[in-house]
Amino acid sequence: MSKWFHWIKTYRAAAMAGVGILAALCLWGLFRLKFAESVSVMIPSGVRERVELFQSSPLNAKTFVVVTDKDPASALAGARRLREYLAEEKVIILPPAQGARFALSMVKAFPYRFTERDAQEALKFIVPQVIAAQMKDNFQNLMSFQGSFLKEMILLDPLGLAKLMGEKLKTFDVTSSMNYADGFLISKDGTAAIGVYEAAFDPGNLSASSRFKEVFNQARTKGILPASSRAFYLGAARYTEENSSIIRHDLKLITLLALLGLAALFAVFFRRKRALWIFALPFLVLAPSALVTYAVFGGISGITLGFGSVVAGLAVDYSIYMYFALCGTTKPVLKTARKLWPHLLYSYATSVACFAALLFSSISLFKQIAVFSIAGLTFALLLAVFVFPVFWKHLPPAPAFGFWKVPKLSKTAAAVILCLLLWGGMAGALKLQINGDLTSLNSVSKTFEEDKRVFDNAFFRQNTGAGLLFVFGDNEENALENNEEVGRRAGVPLAVSQVYPSQKTKEENLARWRKFWAKNGEKTRTLVRENALFWGLKPSAFKPFEYLTSLVQDPDVFDFTAFYNPFTQIGGRCAVVNMVPDSPVFSRLQIPGIKTVFVSAEAIRKDLASGMAAEAVKILFATLLLSGGLIFWFFKNKRDTLLTFVPVAGAFSFTFLVFWLAGVKVNLFILAFLPLLTGLGVDYGLFELIKHRAGKSTLYPQTALAAAALSTFIGFGVLALAQHAVLFIIGLSACVGIAGAALSALFLLPPLLEDE
Repeated sequence: MSKWFHWIKTYRAAAMAGVGILAALCLWGLFRLKFAESVSVMIPSGVRERVELFQSSPLNAKTFVVVTDKDPASALAGARRLREYLAEEKVIILPPAQGARFALSMVKAFPYRFTERDAQEALKFIVPQVIAAQMKDNFQNLMSFQGSFLKEMILLDPLGLAKLMGEKLKTFDVTSSMNYADGFLISKDGTAAIGVYEAAFDPGNLSASSRFKEVFNQARTKGILPASSRAFYLGAARYTEENSSIIRHDLKLITLLALLGLAALFAVFFRRKRALWIFALPFLVLAPSALVTYAVFGGISGITLGFGSVVAGLAVDYSIYMYFALCGTTKPVLKTARKLWPHLLYSYATSVACFAALLFSSISLFKQIAVFSIAGLTFALLLAVFVFPVFWKHLPPAPAFGFWKVPKLSKTAAAVILCLLLWGGMAGALKLQINGDLTSLNSVSKTFEEDKRVFDNAFFRQNTGAGLLFVFGDNEENALENNEEVGRRAGVPLAVSQVYPSQKTKEENLARWRKFWAKNGEKTRTLVRENALFWGLKPSAFKPFEYLTSLVQDPDVFDFTAFYNPFTQIGGRCAVVNMVPDSPVFSRLQIPGIKTVFVSAEAIRKDLASGMAAEAVKILFATLLLSGGLIFWFFKNKRDTLLTFVPVAGAFSFTFLVFWLAGVKVNLFILAFLPLLTGLGVDYGLFELIKHRAGKSTLYPQTALAAAALSTFIGFGVLALAQHAVLFIIGLSACVGIAGAALSALFLLPPLLEDE
């Protein structure tokens, strides 16, 4: 330590230049970072599989383009024109048209999907009276304007067997809440037309999502839509653009407000140019910490960087303690720095231990925050001890405050207040409201909220009784076989099994089809010919039907994946995704040898809430164990170790009490605040403990702790003004928690430290 300090002292100009160059390089690197935002990095491991499965469902991978209008015809017309425009701009991939070609392919695919139930239903189609009525309809259709479009379909399927195949496709709409027209989902009242498309880009890519937004907005200005119509889109691309936009806005606001707050703090507590090094610390710490995190994880979340302002507020404490220790002293800087070194080292070690507890979390983003925080604290300690003191020689005494006087409580009064605070904190913790909704991790604009409300009213709200059942297999064929077995065991036919049967089932269905027509084919074909003659139609025209009902069949080439692809790859295994009702039949399903996972929004919400509680216990236990073990190792005194945690207890109790009384719902990121609040409380407790042990030493003026607490409060508190839900809850927790920690350290801990 001495050698390095003397080297810095001797080459002060070189040190200043080096710090400046380092800051410039780090800021340059910071602007080159690529932010990675994914909900999966924010989820506990016990819930992550369900969340990832939910995100991999066919509907969640789609982009929904919605056009609304009071006139149903205008809504549908606008949806058609908008679809054509977006396809021309190559931002969406159109599904194949559901026209005559698709209807023909449905009928040709029917023999491979001909179940026992279909065989029973088909008997109703070959009754003489039914065939006569159907042939009459066929004649009338052929003579109508649309006859040219229906001719091929009628000649292939004069009995109307396509209705049975259509029923299979309709089972994908679990609640039968929507109508269909021209490839669009139509709300019951017809005023909303929803196009469901594949994005022609990566929805998680910010620049690509921004281009989609630009193209979509241009459609409005180019008159693509009727004047009375309104259009918007939802999906991963919209979430990406909205979250990134809000986080970028918040980072600018947070930085500006933090600078203003620190400037006010400077004007009150410091008032000297040389103290500006303290306020340069965030710029010197944030950039290299972000680069270290980026190097370790290969990416960094914008939330991690936003959290950096919090770490900066904590990191300046070391420099503040050093600054006030040097104010007014006539002793050499090196000697003062050596005396303060143990305190700073203790504070650094316990803070690092608290953040290291996040490494035990199963949440990937918390690991990022842990690495970022530890790197930031390390840089801050090195600057506070080895660089800044060089510029703080011969400092005059700190400014005096006529208004600043900490009232001294009696030990009894302090103990009573602490007990009451603990009681209120425990009551608040037991009644704490946890928001397990994944949407609480996203922050969107008011416009988005209104669009989502319209969409929910038209579509999603009517499907809230639906869930997703994932059936796993070694490959697609095995997954389909398992899916059929699950349907048999559950006693409920699954839509995917009806449209996507396994190869074995296809062969069984085809054999059943041939057996059915071997028994009923000749008399049915005779009835078709007789009715054709009756209506003046050529019997030979129905040869396509005769071929369909013969013993020879074309290969099955039916493809429905453009509309609903049931396959997803998770963890190297294939899974079939079924849309099913949210019922105990599926949520409690257990079949030996077949892995099934049921997912619904409500199930995820409950799992996430319980997962958060488990993570909180794990993180808090690790934090207390690591920091408490270090403090006991430093001081070898059980009483002092216990009293050091008084500010921690005050911080948590005050936070939980205020949250309870204010009815605040916390989301997943309250967990990131637990070790941070513990570290702050321990830091303040250490200051008071060492100050008490040092007696009348001028190294630990009470104003140093007040300035440190206020600097951290500013670094944290500005986050409470952020729009993003994650940054907001961290900021709000910080405002309340720091207040509890600082007040407990300043007013409750000193009398409790006094000897009897």
